[in-house]
Amino acid sequence: MLQRPTHDHNGQKTSSCASNGGGAFLTILLIDDDEASCFLLAKALASRGWEVVTATTVQEAEAASRRLGPADIGLVITDVHLSNNVDVWEGLGLYTRWTAAHPTLPFVLMSGDPRCKMLAAVCHGAVGFLSKPFTLRRLFEAVEAHLRQRPLRPGPGGDRTRDGRGTGQADRRRTAILQAPPGEG
Repeated sequence: MLQRPTHDHNGQKTSSCASNGGGAFLTILLIDDDEASCFLLAKALASRGWEVVTATTVQEAEAASRRLGPADIGLVITDVHLSNNVDVWEGLGLYTRWTAAHPTLPFVLMSGDPRCKMLAAVCHGAVGFLSKPFTLRRLFEAVEAHLRQRPLRPGPGGDRTRDGRGTGQADRRRTAILQAPPGEG
């Protein structure tokens, strides 16, 4: 039984149970500047029993990350472009900064921009990628795959479903890509 945090009317974290396996708190941080898409994706994910926190800007995402803390974020799903400027890749910036500070934090980038498929981190498998438009089935498959890789922290009863030592090869690959000079990822 997977225990997920919920929030009461005062914003205080409480726990509820859902049956997606595991034994630790998981929250999906969903970031998309398109409010309608963000709402619909969050609703779809919540229908599968996942706790979802949404943000539509980099500032909201940073605030949500600080409020939750990296240990309570099971997965970050972010659009690459978080503004109308297609030459600015704010979601990629979040991925780069956050995984440099927290190497085991799993990310899925999403975009309809075909250039994003060629990002070094995507090509090397260090980050998940969903090409827009995508089906809910594909979204759920990506979420489940990335949550299985996440080293889970102990739940309230102290049980641990994964050893918490990181994901090994994926972490080394992500670190190498983040440290590679431009064009050599």
